[in-house]
Order: sequence, then C-alpha cells, then structure tokens
Amino acid sequence: SILGESPHTNAKEKTETFATIFSQKYHMDNKSRHRLDVSSITNRLHHSDYNNELTQFLPRIIELKKPSGAQLGFNIRGGKASQLGIFISKVIPDSDADHAGLQEGDQVLAVNDIDFQDIEHSKAVEILKSAKEITMRVRYFPYNFHRQKERTVH
Repeated sequence: SILGESPHTNAKEKTETFATIFSQKYHMDNKSRHRLDVSSITNRLHHSDYNNELTQFLPRIIELKKPSGAQLGFNIRGGKASQLGIFISKVIPDSDADHAGLQEGDQVLAVNDIDFQDIEHSKAVEILKSAKEITMRVRYFPYNFHRQKERTVH
C-alpha cells in the first residue's frame, strides 16, 4: 500500500503516516515555492518596467475634445478576444492625447462611463470615433500591454 500499512494497521497509525508524508511533501513544496518567490521578486526588481514610484500605475482620468473629422491622436489594440483589455498602442507626438498625458501601455478601463475591460475591439473603436468629448479612465499597465503585443489578435 502507498502508506506502507499492513492489513493490521489501525486508523490512528494510518492517519499519523499520512500526516507525516503530507507534512514532508508540504515542507518540500514550500521550500521550492519560496525559492521561486524570491527569484520572481529579484527578476521583478531588475525588470525595466519596475519602478518604486507606484503612483504611475494608479487609474487616472484623461479628457479630450475631438472636433468633427479630427483624428483621436492615438491608436488602440486588443479587446475581448485577447482577454487582456484595450490598450493604447501609439500616441501621436504633440497631439491633444499626448498633451493630456495618454501614453503607450495605458490600459483603457472606461470611456464616457462605458466599461472597456471586456469590450470587442470594433465596439471600442466605434465609441471612440463617434464621441465629440472623451473622458477616459486609464491606468499604465506595461506588463499586460507587452503580453498584448505578443499576441496577433487585435
């Protein structure tokens, strides 16, 4: 048997044997998990996107007015199909979007109080292009933006 019991092993002995095996396995798993956690933290600390200034990752509001026929000043990628959200993929230098503080790697959380976290790409484009005034809630999220860029789905 797995627990090494004989036909005469009682329930108490079975429980103690199981507890010993489980305890040893759990202790080993925790050691390796701890090593992975330390390694992960070390990698993160030395990653180019890591910064101790965490306020840059907080959601912020970007307000834009778009005259009729004017360009938005930025491009988006992603959407529901990517399961990562909508991201700003390009900001035209010196555009209103650039002056307002929009940046590549921003995740668009909402536009004019419409949730953009699980929206189809085409629907997001439609909303952005049709609005004359845009109030965007965004957050800088370079990790998922880079994951988004690695995928071929827009």
